[in-house]
Amino acid sequence: TLARAEATANAGRHLEAAAQYERLARRGFMNWDPPTALLAAREYLRGGALTDAERLLAKARPRARSAEDRSLLLEVEAGTALARGDTARAAAMLRPLPSPITPDAAAALLDLRGQAEIATAEALAGVRTFEERAGLLASPEARTANDRRLFELLRLHPPRTVVTLAGVSEQER
Repeated sequence: TLARAEATANAGRHLEAAAQYERLARRGFMNWDPPTALLAAREYLRGGALTDAERLLAKARPRARSAEDRSLLLEVEAGTALARGDTARAAAMLRPLPSPITPDAAAALLDLRGQAEIATAEALAGVRTFEERAGLLASPEARTANDRRLFELLRLHPPRTVVTLAGVSEQER
């Protein structure tokens, strides 16, 4: 069931969850349930199986109709681009975010956008994206994890220059 696949994903067994979602997404010969196929693609991506993620994306892409489907499609496409090292493409895909969008989907997409911006030497844009993301997070623990993620990304991709532009807050600096 979908609940079992979700529980498997929440347990961190992404490839197993992806296979479960994929089985549930099949609706006969050449017929796929797009939302479930996208969930499978996301779990393949999280498990590092990029080729399988792209295969499921190809099946779901032409049939993604709802706002939730389009948000998840964007999340998996941008995540795949990041995983393949195409940070500029990922950053471009994530500007601007789709509308309407749920707070959870926005938080996931903002995480990817911030990661892509920092990796493409747009540190200030990345900092601002993570600040925007923090505003969507409900718990202090989630906001702390967001700040920690930003710090780690900046350590991984240090800015080339210190930001001294007008309009930059002390916190951003």
